[in-house]
Amino acid sequence: AFELGFSPSGYQDECPNCTGSSGILVTYRIDRGPMRDANGGKCKWLDHATLGSGWYMGEEKFYPCPVCSQDRLSDYCRINCGLDAQGQMMTVGDLKTVPGKTAARKKALDIINSKDPAGFVTLHGEYGTGKTHVLKIVINALRMQRTIARYVTLSDILAEIKDRFGDRAVTAGDIVTSYQSYKALAIDEVDKINLTDWSRDILFQLMDARYNRASDQLTILAMNMTPEAYGKKHDMGYLTSRMQGGEVIEVSGADMRKVK
Repeated sequence: AFELGFSPSGYQDECPNCTGSSGILVTYRIDRGPMRDANGGKCKWLDHATLGSGWYMGEEKFYPCPVCSQDRLSDYCRINCGLDAQGQMMTVGDLKTVPGKTAARKKALDIINSKDPAGFVTLHGEYGTGKTHVLKIVINALRMQRTIARYVTLSDILAEIKDRFGDRAVTAGDIVTSYQSYKALAIDEVDKINLTDWSRDILFQLMDARYNRASDQLTILAMNMTPEAYGKKHDMGYLTSRMQGGEVIEVSGADMRKVK
């Protein structure tokens, strides 16, 4: 069966699974297709990730949404937050008050205590200064508040897209929709991949869309390089401008990997 209309809203007052308060999931059981035409109105046009776009003959089915009808939003947030067991144990108490990290700590607390977290934030600094630590604490705190939040590395995003769509051509809109579902999205290790034309296009579409929704969605990026150095190295001045248009915070000081 092909799920229809699955576009998680990412907002706390709407179910991320069925995108509303109806408590109903609509699916389409495919019997035949893709076909050349609508066959007299008996077929439905579907953009199927595996079979391809086209007209398909089948039947609509309706099911109770297991997330909102069974009050499983907390489970949904936990399963989809991108954190492992250790990450799901991290709390604001793990934010260290040490030199070089004060601004990042304050920003993290502001986000966590906000009723409606939003913005476009970039953390940069040397290896081991605690950027990943901050990202995971923020995402874990938000998911415990039943906010649809996800931690992911940029390389994992690209790997997930390749696994999902294989060698099939994928539009930028497909990618944007997939990752536009999260109220809060933390992308780590932005500067740790070798960019190809394909990954460059994906990065542009995703970052541009998230930046344009900065008034009602939260995006946090982490990287070792400064935004200026990153843009110059990869000829991606547009991304530097997006970062600078948001909030840029340097994370420096002691190597947190050595702090017990």
